[in-house]
Amino acid sequence: METRAVIDRIEGTRAVLLVGEEEEKALVPVSRLPARAGEGDWLIVSMTNGQITGIQPDPEQTEKRRRLIEAKLELLRKKKQT
Repeated sequence: METRAVIDRIEGTRAVLLVGEEEEKALVPVSRLPARAGEGDWLIVSMTNGQITGIQPDPEQTEKRRRLIEAKLELLRKKKQT
């Protein structure tokens, strides 16, 4: 089964992922992450028996979410100025 996950944070040699719509926490070694992946990046994870068996970058979802966050920040900035 494949689902989406976001890199919530990196703690030393481990990454905390929020997996699926339920945002279940999963710890994975940073070495398993795609090259140049960092906090806030979205991934496509393969799951087998509740374990992450594969991780791929999801650049389209990462960009979509970043644009959404930027738009929200811009709205907040405009409200603050008025």
